[in-house]
Amino acid sequence: MATKEDVADLKHIMMSIDSKVTNFSSRLDSVEKNLTELISDVKSEVGLVKSYLSITNTEVKQLRLDHNELERGVGHLESQLNCLETEKL
Repeated sequence: MATKEDVADLKHIMMSIDSKVTNFSSRLDSVEKNLTELISDVKSEVGLVKSYLSITNTEVKQLRLDHNELERGVGHLESQLNCLETEKL
């Protein structure tokens, strides 16, 4: 049969365990909150990177078009210059 001391010891152990479980649960909630915030931040950053990538791709396409147009213009100028040189000879 359990004595009052045994019951008191058991009660103390149970309260200690309950306190540790509560503390662990609180820490776990904190970790979950931090992880959720981190995931949210990463998703936001990924969205920004995708947006910047899209803008950059558009700019690169435009630069390629401009470059091709300039090459055609330079080619035309070289052709005219060659014609002028040929006429002078």
